[in-house]
Amino acid sequence: MRKLLRIILLKPVLWAAQKFSSKPERQRIFNALSKLFDDINQYPGKKGLVIPFEERAGKFIIFSDQHKGARNGADDFMLAEPNYLAALEFYNQNNFFFISLGDNEELWENRLSKVKKYNLATFEAEKKFIDRNAFVKIFGNHDLYWDNDPLAWMQLKSIYGEKLRVYEGVILPVNIGDRKLEICCTHGHQGDASSDGNWLSKFFGAASGFFAYQPQYSCL
Repeated sequence: MRKLLRIILLKPVLWAAQKFSSKPERQRIFNALSKLFDDINQYPGKKGLVIPFEERAGKFIIFSDQHKGARNGADDFMLAEPNYLAALEFYNQNNFFFISLGDNEELWENRLSKVKKYNLATFEAEKKFIDRNAFVKIFGNHDLYWDNDPLAWMQLKSIYGEKLRVYEGVILPVNIGDRKLEICCTHGHQGDASSDGNWLSKFFGAASGFFAYQPQYSCL
């Protein structure tokens, strides 16, 4: 049935994605990002975390858009995996805090079961940060599944061995002299009508994707 739906829907959905491609409005994006920033500050732990920079000695690493795939022709992460694993090993040994900033898994093109099967080594490397309480996972538009599926927590537990919350953003406050700077990190699709809460993108994202086209805007 899944293959039949893919055959039936692929062409019309690709056509629709091209015709009604992302046309983000500057003010809408600013409003959405400002709201997320305020929500995290006012209700930390709900949409995101507030982690004081000094609390982690300023030792943070941020990776986004790994797009872990299924070891096929569309898997852009496959060739990068050795470098990714080497980087995580180095940063973990040196006690860095790891912010995984969205689109970590490519769940528009692949079923989650495939991604889990072919990326065991990378999940194990990430788990080492979780074991040190030095990991936060942010969702993006290509892995909206982590935010909108009520059973996502079970999948995360099967991957990492424990319950893991996935957030929309994280704020890193830091004092520079007498000034307070707040660094807000998120994937950056907020305010984009094609990615932020759009029912079509959510449907295909939750279904692990029938098509791969999606304009993207990242911000830090």
